[in-house]
Amino acid sequence: MTHLFSEPQPAARRLIDLQRFGWPPLTPTPDGGLELAATCTIAELSRHARQSPSAAAGLVEQCCRAFLASWKIWNAATVGGNLCNGLPAEVRAAYRERLLGPLAGHEALLATLAAFLRHDASWTRTAEALHVHVNTVHYRIRRIEELTGRDLLRLDARLDLSAALCCVGA
Repeated sequence: MTHLFSEPQPAARRLIDLQRFGWPPLTPTPDGGLELAATCTIAELSRHARQSPSAAAGLVEQCCRAFLASWKIWNAATVGGNLCNGLPAEVRAAYRERLLGPLAGHEALLATLAAFLRHDASWTRTAEALHVHVNTVHYRIRRIEELTGRDLLRLDARLDLSAALCCVGA
């Protein structure tokens, strides 16, 4: 909604109330990951983060708390926005360094990681996006796993690294 009302939207003809879809706010996945509905409130995400063993849980909770929000924002605003921007720059930088530090100076690996995550861990679509052979993607992902100690077949690792990439502007 922030973008929608930040500038004129002459092509917009109607708005859809996503709350009416009745999506569950948080859905644990069999591989230990978590699916978030765009309608999940900050309060719901915060409650879940306090109980989660994920390495990203602390960051998520800090993002939620950084809002210092009114009751209405806390209980009505959804996670559709970028929570990472609510964190102080030094917290974002420390998180980014902890997870992505081993990839410093390896621009091709960082670009591959970002594309791989953006394309839902699809080897083929990542290769197409980067204009490289799929074997190159396999090699680079294996190298990323070696350097970071993270298994990119695991959703929790992909979520943690995705969160770290969101902190790159810190």
